[in-house]
Amino acid sequence: MAGAFFMENLDAMIISTAAPDMAASFGTKPEAIGVTMTAYVVALAVFIPVSGWAADRWGARRVFAWAIAVFTVASALCAAAGGLTELVLTRVLQGIGRAMMVPVGRLAVLRTTRKYDLLRAIAWLTGRVCSPRCSRPRSAVCSPRTPPGAGSSW
Repeated sequence: MAGAFFMENLDAMIISTAAPDMAASFGTKPEAIGVTMTAYVVALAVFIPVSGWAADRWGARRVFAWAIAVFTVASALCAAAGGLTELVLTRVLQGIGRAMMVPVGRLAVLRTTRKYDLLRAIAWLTGRVCSPRCSRPRSAVCSPRTPPGAGSSW
């Protein structure tokens, strides 16, 4: 799941920094690349609510695996886009994959976490190194390498 979160964060940063070069390669102004970011965010807004329903219907593990596949394929298609229209369409597909990937991944962790460990799980999912209950930041209990509920299956 950490890999999925990393892909999502990397993707969010890359397009804004690469916009001028992308615009030059498409023969357009850098401002025109903004439509790709808008299309991505609209796809997120539309499909995030669907992710919970899909996880309930087909199972979090299956939806999460498909979401990673869709996001990865869409990312490759973005790289191969020959024009702005193709890039916008593939960014929409990428947004759909991301909308299913992160919320469903978090949902899977939270569903398998004991109530006692819920605060720690949320802290782990949001990138905190340690929950407030821990006295040492690198303790085995709170280490980012040991997610809450580790060892349990989805």
